[in-house]
Amino acid sequence: MNLHRRIGTLLLIITFFILSCDVSSLVAPVPIPTTNPNAVSTIVVLTAGAASTQTALWTLPTLTPTFTPFPSQTPSSTPLPTATFIFASTYIAPTAVGTGGIVSGFADFDCLLQGQFPANGAPENAGTRFVTVWSVRNTGTRQWLHSNIDLVFTGGTNLASYSSNDTGADVPPGSSTSIKVTMTAPASSGTYKSNWSLRAGKTLFCPISVTISVP
Repeated sequence: MNLHRRIGTLLLIITFFILSCDVSSLVAPVPIPTTNPNAVSTIVVLTAGAASTQTALWTLPTLTPTFTPFPSQTPSSTPLPTATFIFASTYIAPTAVGTGGIVSGFADFDCLLQGQFPANGAPENAGTRFVTVWSVRNTGTRQWLHSNIDLVFTGGTNLASYSSNDTGADVPPGSSTSIKVTMTAPASSGTYKSNWSLRAGKTLFCPISVTISVP
């Protein structure tokens, strides 16, 4: 028992000795790495740059609206020219007006008197039959169809036996024709005038006439 007690006492002494020694001298200190004072700033800058790059990649471009001003409503000091409207018409102002409202000068139907027999004022014996001939040219834009164009008596003394008759021929624009009417001189002496005209539908055109003297 004494031996065991001695051994235990010895172990306690050794343990106390070890604990009382400087343990720090037994363990080699680990050196703390030296820190670069600019390292933190560099890391911050790099991190900020990388963040900016990623932000730029994922950020949609901003559309800047462009404002276009409306035109000014300030009236101009220079007056604008007044518009002139021209209405086209096939009607031409009449160039001649005869007895009974006969007119000539229409673009569709018109004529030119080129000759006449007998001449106005020519003597004709009482009761004598004679033929009056007018030579006319179609100066209008439409053809004279004998089925549509009539010669009608319009005033004065009717020396013929009828008051209307067909022209007897088709006359294209620019062509001429002879209009003939058989007449009889009155039984009494005097001066007589007989007025005639061409008619298209209800339109009278190309007035013609003859004047005779009965001795």
